[in-house]
Amino acid sequence: MRKIILTDATEFYVIKAVEDPIIGTNKRGFTITFQDYSFDSIKSAFTSPSSINSIKLINEEGELVRVINNYSLYDIQLKLSNEKEQILVNLVESDSLQHQINTLTTKVSRLESDLPIEEDMDMMSASELKTYKKSVLQAECKKSIYEGIIIKTSIGSQHFSYTAEDQRNLESLFNIAILTGLDIPYHADGESCTLYPSSDIIHIYTSLQNHKLYHTTYINALNRYIEDLSDLDVIKSVSYGKTTLPKKYLDEMNSVLENGQTVIQQVKRSIK
Repeated sequence: MRKIILTDATEFYVIKAVEDPIIGTNKRGFTITFQDYSFDSIKSAFTSPSSINSIKLINEEGELVRVINNYSLYDIQLKLSNEKEQILVNLVESDSLQHQINTLTTKVSRLESDLPIEEDMDMMSASELKTYKKSVLQAECKKSIYEGIIIKTSIGSQHFSYTAEDQRNLESLFNIAILTGLDIPYHADGESCTLYPSSDIIHIYTSLQNHKLYHTTYINALNRYIEDLSDLDVIKSVSYGKTTLPKKYLDEMNSVLENGQTVIQQVKRSIK
């Protein structure tokens, strides 16, 4: 069973230990969940600042996976889970200037990449690990879709991003192109607005939709694969764009892609 070791060598077995950003601040919090301990024993251990200067996290194999430093006690809560009383100890980052700078830097970089805050996968249950891993992969999928692709137009090969705003704009332009057949203003990434023939707009939109179809189909296949896994090390190793799916999931993915591309091609033929 997982456990923690306090600075004074006191040991406690834990249900889980999860690190999260504290909303509205530039700090991070750490919540440790205990069961089968008295409230007083936990309170006594964590209300002594010297006892929690350094907290070691030990996994089920008895290996040290992390050391928590620069945290102080925020509060202790009682919670009822499956008719069992659990104790939640909430720690918060101390107010050292350097720690605040490090936290803010991490927070900004995470916002820029739109990825979830990294958590300690070694301290997670199988269910927690699957949920966390899928959230990381979903963020990578979204990022890949938004990055877009290079498309050959009547002007030449150009790069088009496909953010949520791009998707809305291009869908509207696609509909206008179908209805009017007129030249339509749009712009490739980093380039000035240009009048594109309606055939270009249709080609740009369907190409990016095909790009999106690939990534949404791939992430769905990855999620199904993760749900069926039981080996925690294999779950941890799953990586977006790098993991080779077993034949079962790959065949399902290719079947969906084939059907989707058939629909897209049929739409393009019906417009001509």
